[in-house]
Formats: sequence, structure tokens, C-alpha cells
Amino acid sequence: YIALSSILPSLLIFALLKKGASVTPMHAGNLAVIASLSVGALTLRLAEPNDEAAHLILWHYAPSLCFAALGPLLGRQLLRW
Repeated sequence: YIALSSILPSLLIFALLKKGASVTPMHAGNLAVIASLSVGALTLRLAEPNDEAAHLILWHYAPSLCFAALGPLLGRQLLRW
């Protein structure tokens, strides 16, 4: 659900970064994905009452780290300047 709720912020951030940024496309892509995942994670933390550590690590943080690893690849493909 974090990934689904972060699609719209991710698209907006990539659109803004495409207009111009002072970092490399790989770093910009990584920052964009991390920022959009943060929005999704915040949304779920506010809506979901489950606070068990195992649940948070397995279902929130681990998928976020996996998607954050895709950021540099997406940045290289989507951002060219």
C-alpha cells in the first residue's frame, strides 16, 4: 500500500525534477523515490493502528528500502539533462 499511495507524489516529484535539478539523474531519482515513499509511509502510519515492530519492519520499511533502491535506476531512465 505504501508503493500505491506514493505513485502520485512520485510522478509530481519526477515532473518537477525533469524541469531542472542540480544533482545527477541517479541521485535525483533516488531522492524522488524516497520522498514519495515517505509520503506513502506517513499516510499509512496515520491510518493504520498496528504498531508492532515486526509488522513495521516487514511490511513498511523493507518494501520502502527495496523501492528506494530502484530510485537511481528510474532517475537514470526518466531524467535526462
